[in-house]
Amino acid sequence: MAIGVDEGEQVAAGELVAVLDATEYVLNFEQAKLEYLGAAGEAQRLQASATAAGAAPNNYNEVMAAAALAKVAAARAEKRLYDTRLASPLAGVVARRAVQPGEIVSPGAPAFTIVNVDVVRLRVSVPESEIAGISRGADVTITVPALDGAQFAGKVRIVGVVADPAGRAFTVEIEVPNPEHRLKPGMSASASIGAAESTTSAGKPRVAA
Repeated sequence: MAIGVDEGEQVAAGELVAVLDATEYVLNFEQAKLEYLGAAGEAQRLQASATAAGAAPNNYNEVMAAAALAKVAAARAEKRLYDTRLASPLAGVVARRAVQPGEIVSPGAPAFTIVNVDVVRLRVSVPESEIAGISRGADVTITVPALDGAQFAGKVRIVGVVADPAGRAFTVEIEVPNPEHRLKPGMSASASIGAAESTTSAGKPRVAA
């Protein structure tokens, strides 16, 4: 595997981040393509014969099915070849790189964790006695102790409708613009929503492996 980015680097949506050794995938695709061309040619020959003779040969359906299956196999081989090039599905920051150059990776194993921290989301628990005064779009002030008490403006995005059975509190999700990327996933913060105040960890932005 060849790797083009490291942890902490910014990536654009669609940017190539790693490339797998494609040798085996290229050979498999070429083989599948040749098998499909052969099967398709045989199917066309039998189809022409059937048209000329007015009746299809006994193995006509078998040959047509084989050609269709060979076409599917070639498409799958082409898809596997295409998947040897790993591109970021979103613009963001490489939060974690789980692979090393030259390393053998398992199918389905995450190679990178990429997060979009332009906007972060926080989840806070609000007591049932205060939830009635909170609505979507309400202004929120976020205070972050790790940043010397710096405050950030946000808005309520989601107001939970089901209380936690243990604490009788409702979950409220807050969206906070983070253009300078000062807020980091995992930071603890307090949120003041009108008269309500809760403590949470600075929520998880969108994450893609």
